[in-house]
Amino acid sequence: MKRCAKCGETKPRTEFYARQRNADGLGSWCKKCANDRHLVYYHAHKKEVKAYLLNWREKHPERVRAIYAKYRKKHREEMRASDRAYKKAHPETGRASCQRRKARKRTTQIEPIKDVLVFQQAGYRCVFCGRKTRPDYKPNHPLYPNLDHIIPLSKGGVHTWLNVQCLCHQCNVRKHTSIEGQQLRLLA
Repeated sequence: MKRCAKCGETKPRTEFYARQRNADGLGSWCKKCANDRHLVYYHAHKKEVKAYLLNWREKHPERVRAIYAKYRKKHREEMRASDRAYKKAHPETGRASCQRRKARKRTTQIEPIKDVLVFQQAGYRCVFCGRKTRPDYKPNHPLYPNLDHIIPLSKGGVHTWLNVQCLCHQCNVRKHTSIEGQQLRLLA
């Protein structure tokens, strides 16, 4: 047990941060008092603290990467669970993220594209078969709208507004990575 120099309460040793300079190896203030002090300082000097941290991160990129890698390794499962829950709640965001990642891997041109805007522009109609797609269906339903790359990323296409179109899930699966039919309008 140890007494906090700030609040005067006697607390277990686990309630104090380690401090090697002190004889007992613990800080003088309990964790709660120390955290409160840091919060008060942070709110009073928010701009200076942020500038200092930004400057430190720029000077030590390898240490920042190591810190983030250690955190990701320690919290891998909960980060994956959080990602899965977010992608389940926001499927359009998950698909867009996947498409951007594929484009980055192929080092092609990338523009931020919102699926919904492409679908609205096409009137939620499939460019190939002309059927009306339904965004309220499940993603594997034949009439679910899919964002399709006219020239596929795997064939050297780019992730831009000019290279995307609305297809129903059935036509998108059938098309796969081919460049045929409607796609020739981009090559002309």
